[in-house]
Amino acid sequence: MEAAISCNNLVKSFGKGSSSQTVLNGINLDLSAGELTIIAGPSGSGKTTLLSILACTLRPTSGFAEVFGQNIAQLTNAQMARLRRHDVGFIFQQYNLIPALTAAENAAIPLIIAGAPYDKAVEAGRRVLGKFDLTEHSHKYPRQMSGGQQQRVAVARALIHKPRLVICDEPTAALDAKSGETVMQILSDIAASKNRLVIVVTHDHRIFHHADRLVEMNDGNIVSNPDQHNYARIA
Repeated sequence: MEAAISCNNLVKSFGKGSSSQTVLNGINLDLSAGELTIIAGPSGSGKTTLLSILACTLRPTSGFAEVFGQNIAQLTNAQMARLRRHDVGFIFQQYNLIPALTAAENAAIPLIIAGAPYDKAVEAGRRVLGKFDLTEHSHKYPRQMSGGQQQRVAVARALIHKPRLVICDEPTAALDAKSGETVMQILSDIAASKNRLVIVVTHDHRIFHHADRLVEMNDGNIVSNPDQHNYARIA
Protein backbone atom coordinates (compact mmCIF):
# COMPACT_ATOMS: atom_id res chain seq x y z
CA MET A 1 0.00 0.00 0.00
CA GLU A 2 1.38 3.43 -0.95
CA ALA A 3 2.22 5.57 2.09
CA ALA A 4 0.04 8.62 2.77
CA ILE A 5 2.87 10.01 4.88
CA SER A 6 6.54 9.27 4.28
CA CYS A 7 9.53 10.51 6.29
CA ASN A 8 13.11 9.76 5.33
CA ASN A 9 16.03 10.86 7.54
CA LEU A 10 13.87 13.69 8.91
CA VAL A 11 15.81 16.14 11.09
CA LYS A 12 14.55 19.17 13.00
CA SER A 13 16.80 21.53 14.94
CA PHE A 14 16.10 24.78 16.73
CA GLY A 15 18.58 27.61 17.23
CA LYS A 16 21.95 28.19 15.59
CA GLY A 17 25.58 27.54 16.34
CA SER A 18 26.46 26.43 19.83
CA SER A 19 22.88 26.97 21.00
CA SER A 20 21.40 24.65 18.36
CA GLN A 21 19.31 21.78 19.68
CA THR A 22 18.33 18.83 17.52
CA VAL A 23 14.86 17.54 18.40
CA LEU A 24 14.38 14.97 15.62
CA ASN A 25 17.38 12.79 14.75
CA GLY A 26 16.73 11.33 11.31
CA ILE A 27 13.21 9.94 11.52
CA ASN A 28 12.21 7.22 9.04
CA LEU A 29 8.50 6.49 9.00
CA ASP A 30 5.79 5.49 6.52
CA LEU A 31 2.10 5.68 7.45
CA SER A 32 -0.78 4.41 5.34
CA ALA A 33 -4.31 5.71 4.93
CA GLY A 34 -6.94 3.57 6.57
CA GLU A 35 -4.97 3.34 9.82
CA LEU A 36 -5.05 4.87 13.28
CA THR A 37 -1.46 5.45 14.37
CA ILE A 38 -0.56 6.21 17.99
CA ILE A 39 2.77 7.93 18.67
CA ALA A 40 3.85 7.49 22.28
CA GLY A 41 6.87 8.37 24.38
CA PRO A 42 8.03 10.56 27.27
CA SER A 43 7.83 14.34 27.30
CA GLY A 44 10.63 15.86 25.25
CA SER A 45 10.96 12.85 22.96
CA GLY A 46 10.04 14.84 19.83
CA LYS A 47 6.44 13.70 19.39
CA THR A 48 4.89 17.17 19.13
CA THR A 49 7.64 18.40 16.81
CA LEU A 50 7.06 15.45 14.47
CA LEU A 51 3.32 16.09 14.63
CA SER A 52 3.85 19.78 13.78
CA ILE A 53 5.83 18.89 10.65
CA LEU A 54 3.26 16.33 9.50
CA ALA A 55 0.50 18.89 10.13
CA CYS A 56 2.34 21.41 7.91
CA THR A 57 2.86 23.97 10.67
CA LEU A 58 6.63 23.48 10.87
CA ARG A 59 9.32 22.86 8.27
CA PRO A 60 12.03 20.22 8.67
CA THR A 61 15.66 21.30 8.94
CA SER A 62 16.73 18.53 6.58
CA GLY A 63 15.55 15.22 5.26
CA PHE A 64 12.28 14.37 3.59
CA ALA A 65 8.68 14.62 4.78
CA GLU A 66 5.90 13.95 2.27
CA VAL A 67 2.19 14.27 3.07
CA PHE A 68 -0.25 13.02 0.44
CA GLY A 69 2.42 13.31 -2.23
CA GLN A 70 3.56 16.82 -1.30
CA ASN A 71 7.07 17.47 -0.03
CA ILE A 72 6.70 19.82 2.96
CA ALA A 73 10.14 21.39 2.46
CA GLN A 74 9.25 22.46 -1.08
CA LEU A 75 5.91 24.10 -0.30
CA THR A 76 5.46 27.84 0.01
CA ASN A 77 3.78 29.25 3.11
CA ALA A 78 0.58 29.70 1.10
CA GLN A 79 0.69 26.11 -0.12
CA MET A 80 1.23 24.83 3.42
CA ALA A 81 -1.73 26.89 4.62
CA ARG A 82 -3.88 25.51 1.80
CA LEU A 83 -2.92 21.92 2.68
CA ARG A 84 -3.78 22.54 6.34
CA ARG A 85 -7.07 24.19 5.45
CA HIS A 86 -8.32 21.45 3.15
CA ASP A 87 -6.63 18.24 4.24
CA VAL A 88 -5.79 18.50 7.95
CA GLY A 89 -8.06 18.45 11.00
CA PHE A 90 -6.69 19.26 14.48
CA ILE A 91 -7.91 17.94 17.83
CA PHE A 92 -6.20 19.56 20.81
CA GLN A 93 -5.87 18.39 24.41
CA GLN A 94 -7.35 21.62 25.77
CA TYR A 95 -10.14 21.80 23.14
CA ASN A 96 -9.25 25.42 22.14
CA LEU A 97 -12.90 26.38 21.72
CA ILE A 98 -13.62 30.09 21.38
CA PRO A 99 -15.58 31.16 24.51
CA ALA A 100 -17.66 33.79 22.69
CA LEU A 101 -18.94 31.32 20.07
CA THR A 102 -21.65 28.70 20.41
CA ALA A 103 -20.94 25.01 19.91
CA ALA A 104 -22.31 25.19 16.35
CA GLU A 105 -20.17 28.23 15.55
CA ASN A 106 -17.07 26.59 17.00
CA ALA A 107 -17.69 23.46 14.95
CA ALA A 108 -18.14 25.59 11.81
CA ILE A 109 -14.82 27.46 12.10
CA PRO A 110 -12.93 25.45 9.42
CA LEU A 111 -15.72 26.09 6.91
CA ILE A 112 -15.84 29.79 7.75
CA ILE A 113 -12.06 30.06 7.35
CA ALA A 114 -12.37 28.31 3.99
CA GLY A 115 -14.82 31.01 2.84
CA ALA A 116 -18.20 29.32 3.30
CA PRO A 117 -21.14 31.68 4.01
CA TYR A 118 -21.61 32.07 7.76
CA ASP A 119 -25.22 30.82 7.90
CA LYS A 120 -24.50 27.72 5.81
CA ALA A 121 -21.35 26.97 7.80
CA VAL A 122 -23.16 27.20 11.15
CA GLU A 123 -25.98 24.99 9.86
CA ALA A 124 -23.37 22.44 8.83
CA GLY A 125 -21.93 22.79 12.32
CA ARG A 126 -25.31 21.91 13.82
CA ARG A 127 -25.60 18.86 11.56
CA VAL A 128 -22.18 17.49 12.43
CA LEU A 129 -22.84 18.05 16.14
CA GLY A 130 -25.89 15.85 15.72
CA LYS A 131 -23.60 12.95 14.84
CA PHE A 132 -22.02 13.36 18.27
CA ASP A 133 -25.35 13.54 20.14
CA LEU A 134 -24.93 17.28 20.69
CA THR A 135 -27.88 18.69 18.75
CA GLU A 136 -29.52 20.04 21.90
CA HIS A 137 -26.25 21.69 22.92
CA SER A 138 -25.51 23.41 19.59
CA HIS A 139 -26.67 26.81 20.89
CA LYS A 140 -24.64 26.60 24.11
CA TYR A 141 -21.34 28.31 24.83
CA PRO A 142 -18.30 26.29 25.99
CA ARG A 143 -18.74 27.40 29.63
CA GLN A 144 -22.20 25.82 29.58
CA MET A 145 -20.93 22.36 28.56
CA SER A 146 -19.06 19.60 30.35
CA GLY A 147 -15.48 18.71 29.45
CA GLY A 148 -16.62 15.65 27.53
CA GLN A 149 -19.13 17.71 25.55
CA GLN A 150 -16.50 20.32 24.74
CA GLN A 151 -14.15 17.62 23.53
CA ARG A 152 -16.83 16.25 21.20
CA VAL A 153 -17.34 19.77 19.82
CA ALA A 154 -13.59 19.92 19.22
CA VAL A 155 -13.72 16.58 17.40
CA ALA A 156 -16.67 17.79 15.30
CA ARG A 157 -14.73 20.94 14.40
CA ALA A 158 -11.75 18.87 13.28
CA LEU A 159 -13.91 16.68 11.05
CA ILE A 160 -16.46 19.08 9.57
CA HIS A 161 -14.44 19.75 6.41
CA LYS A 162 -13.73 16.01 5.93
CA PRO A 163 -9.92 16.22 6.14
CA ARG A 164 -7.80 13.36 4.89
CA LEU A 165 -5.42 13.67 7.86
CA VAL A 166 -6.67 14.03 11.44
CA ILE A 167 -4.02 15.11 13.96
CA CYS A 168 -4.74 14.57 17.67
CA ASP A 169 -2.55 15.87 20.48
CA GLU A 170 -3.41 14.10 23.75
CA PRO A 171 -7.15 13.96 22.91
CA THR A 172 -8.06 11.88 25.98
CA ALA A 173 -5.69 13.17 28.65
CA ALA A 174 -8.33 15.40 30.27
CA LEU A 175 -11.18 12.87 29.94
CA ASP A 176 -12.44 10.08 32.16
CA ALA A 177 -12.23 6.52 30.88
CA LYS A 178 -15.76 6.44 29.42
CA SER A 179 -15.46 9.78 27.58
CA GLY A 180 -11.99 8.90 26.33
CA GLU A 181 -13.24 5.59 24.97
CA THR A 182 -16.08 7.38 23.16
CA VAL A 183 -13.67 9.81 21.50
CA MET A 184 -11.29 7.02 20.47
CA GLN A 185 -14.10 4.96 18.98
CA ILE A 186 -15.08 7.94 16.82
CA LEU A 187 -11.47 8.34 15.69
CA SER A 188 -11.18 4.61 14.97
CA ASP A 189 -14.27 4.77 12.78
CA ILE A 190 -12.78 7.70 10.85
CA ALA A 191 -9.46 5.91 10.39
CA ALA A 192 -11.23 2.91 8.89
CA SER A 193 -11.73 4.87 5.66
CA LYS A 194 -9.18 3.94 3.02
CA ASN A 195 -8.70 7.61 2.13
CA ARG A 196 -8.10 8.96 5.65
CA LEU A 197 -5.41 8.74 8.28
CA VAL A 198 -5.60 9.47 12.01
CA ILE A 199 -2.48 10.18 14.10
CA VAL A 200 -2.76 10.37 17.89
CA VAL A 201 0.06 11.55 20.15
CA THR A 202 -0.55 10.40 23.70
CA HIS A 203 0.78 9.28 27.07
CA ASP A 204 -2.55 7.56 27.77
CA HIS A 205 -1.96 3.80 27.92
CA ARG A 206 -5.72 3.20 28.19
CA ILE A 207 -6.22 3.87 24.49
CA PHE A 208 -3.33 1.87 22.98
CA HIS A 209 -5.66 -0.97 21.99
CA HIS A 210 -7.29 1.30 19.39
CA ALA A 211 -4.06 1.59 17.39
CA ASP A 212 -3.50 -0.13 14.08
CA ARG A 213 0.12 0.94 14.51
CA LEU A 214 1.97 2.04 17.63
CA VAL A 215 5.15 4.11 17.25
CA GLU A 216 7.38 4.72 20.27
CA MET A 217 9.73 7.73 20.38
CA ASN A 218 12.55 8.66 22.70
CA ASP A 219 15.17 11.44 22.49
CA GLY A 220 14.17 12.37 18.95
CA ASN A 221 14.34 8.83 17.61
CA ILE A 222 11.84 6.11 16.79
CA VAL A 223 12.78 3.25 19.08
CA SER A 224 9.90 0.97 18.18
CA ASN A 225 7.69 0.87 15.11
CA PRO A 226 5.69 -2.37 15.22
CA ASP A 227 3.67 -3.15 12.14
CA GLN A 228 0.39 -4.00 13.86
CA HIS A 229 -1.07 -4.55 17.32
CA ASN A 230 2.20 -4.94 19.22
CA TYR A 231 1.99 -2.95 22.43
CA ALA A 232 4.29 -4.98 24.66
CA ARG A 233 7.09 -2.44 24.96
CA ILE A 234 5.09 0.38 26.50
CA ALA A 235 1.66 -0.98 27.40
